Amino acid sequence: MGRNRPVAEKIILDVLPTNPEPKIDFIAADCSLLKEVWRVCQETRTKENEISGLGKGMVNLLIMSQPPLG
Repeated sequence: MGRNRPVAEKIILDVLPTNPEPKIDFIAADCSLLKEVWRVCQETRTKENEISGLGKGMVNLLIMSQPPLG
């Protein structure tokens, strides 16, 4: 999740060579807003429950990055 899809796509492309099998989704959101955090959590839970089929969705990896200062 993040505000900048092009930056996220670059990170995803950097990660895929180490493991090309995972399904990686980018969720556009401004997580400085609490309502967006709530929306993203609900969306993530829904997607994970659909994938697992067990109603026990979870996130295995969360990558957090900040833009360079300056």
